[in-house]
Amino acid sequence: MKFLLTAINAKFIHSNPAIYSLRAGVGEKLQPYVELAEFTINESLESILEGIWKRQPKVIGFSCYIWNWNSDGIAEDPAGYGDLAGRTGGDL
Repeated sequence: MKFLLTAINAKFIHSNPAIYSLRAGVGEKLQPYVELAEFTINESLESILEGIWKRQPKVIGFSCYIWNWNSDGIAEDPAGYGDLAGRTGGDL
């Protein structure tokens, strides 16, 4: 079974340590089944989905390490994805 740990970062120079830690935590035996994919909030939704689809994972984990928050504590939506975080249970 192929697992994909996906991160959506603010910039290409940023990296998401969570997905690297999760892959390291599965141990050497399972690491070949865990792939990483990092995108930025500046990429289109279609581009991100295409990048995920091309990898053909059976299980996808999303980590959103960096978000812009407004004064009400609500995540800004610079890429225009709508309330995607809210529709996925709060963690994108």
